[in-house]
Amino acid sequence: MKDFGIGAIVAAISIACLGLVVGGGWYSYKTVQVWGAEMSGKAILAEAEFSKQARVKEAQAKADAASLEGQAELTRAEFAAKANAALTEGLGGPEAYLRYLYIRMLEEQRASKQVIYLPTEAGMPILEAGRLGK
Repeated sequence: MKDFGIGAIVAAISIACLGLVVGGGWYSYKTVQVWGAEMSGKAILAEAEFSKQARVKEAQAKADAASLEGQAELTRAEFAAKANAALTEGLGGPEAYLRYLYIRMLEEQRASKQVIYLPTEAGMPILEAGRLGK
């Protein structure tokens, strides 16, 4: 049997320890790499979930706003209908109400100094009819 000296034993132990350190370091590196990938995946999932929740909240807010705007429009329409009905009734019926609206339109046009031409059966405005007869 061959007798190994203390130097050979120390060298063998050193090489074994070096192998353990390198192997352990490699194992640790791979473990940290796997852990980092796992954490990265969890972060991506959390971001996707948060983005989804934000989109859902935004859509819900739009739906709520549309519903409230629709209710407000219905309320305005109901009050306008009640006001028109009261005005029509107060003026004596629908024809009187239409006459009232026509008079108001004429007053607005007169205030803005617009000329109003009224067509006749011949399709000629009244203001022009007298001029053509001469």
